Amino acid sequence: MSTISILDGNVKRVLARLTALKIPPAKAIKDLWQLSDPLLDSSNPQAFN
Repeated sequence: MSTISILDGNVKRVLARLTALKIPPAKAIKDLWQLSDPLLDSSNPQAFN
C-alpha cells in the first residue's frame, strides 16, 4: 500500500510559511504536494495524516 499525504488548507498554510512561499498557496498546489509527500513517515502515516 502506498502512502499519500493530505494537503488541506492548514497544511498548505504551514508549508507556505515554512518555505516563505512568494505566491498564494492556491497557486502553488503542485509545489506543495512535492513538499508534503517526503515529510510523511511512510512506516507510520496514520500518525500524521
